[in-house]
Amino acid sequence: MNFGKYNKFKTIDWGMNTENFSYKKLSDYPENATMQIKGLFLIKDNLNGGNQAVAILKDCFLNLPKHKVEVVTEIINDEDSVKAIKNGECYIKTYKYKSEKYNKECFDFNFLSADEVPEIVKTTETIF
Repeated sequence: MNFGKYNKFKTIDWGMNTENFSYKKLSDYPENATMQIKGLFLIKDNLNGGNQAVAILKDCFLNLPKHKVEVVTEIINDEDSVKAIKNGECYIKTYKYKSEKYNKECFDFNFLSADEVPEIVKTTETIF
């Protein structure tokens, strides 16, 4: 029996030294910024309740939108996806949109596979 499946958050060693990393928001990046994901994890969001999805970039942690918690949970529980991220095959590309519900500009992203990313991005890991 694998009782590890009952742990609240799965811990993955992404092979990154994140000791001095700070947290950033999607709004800290311009629209259409493309960044390589080095890892993903979930934390307990004590301020807003629930969980918070976080991406590991080359030099910081990136807080992801609340609606990405479910997909990040799926990714970190999928062995092939974890291997692909460790192999440098996962990127995100930011975009802005107008929220009708909150009447404000919001920020989100789409996941991209390495074959969807221009070679220049792969050599710099971030492009604006």
